[in-house]
Amino acid sequence: LVAFEEKQEIGHWLEIPSTNTKPSEESHDIQVYIGDETQVASMKDCSMVTATYRIHEGVYGKIGIVGPKRMNYDKVVGTLQSLMAQLDDIFKDQ
Repeated sequence: LVAFEEKQEIGHWLEIPSTNTKPSEESHDIQVYIGDETQVASMKDCSMVTATYRIHEGVYGKIGIVGPKRMNYDKVVGTLQSLMAQLDDIFKDQ
């Protein structure tokens, strides 16, 4: 039950629009949240790196990686950038 509630809390937090809800056309929006910055009480000892990508005009998606505070952020950001490039290729063909 606790895991289900935490999943709902994280899902709700990801749906909250940021001050910049529309990423620029040239770059993807990658955000890093460490500990209490996630605004999810059960994740105070974790970090979350999220990336917002464009599916098509006016429609955006968000993916993220959750890990320990001391994770390799450069590697995580690089992985998300690579994944976003692959998603861009997939959605361009549709």
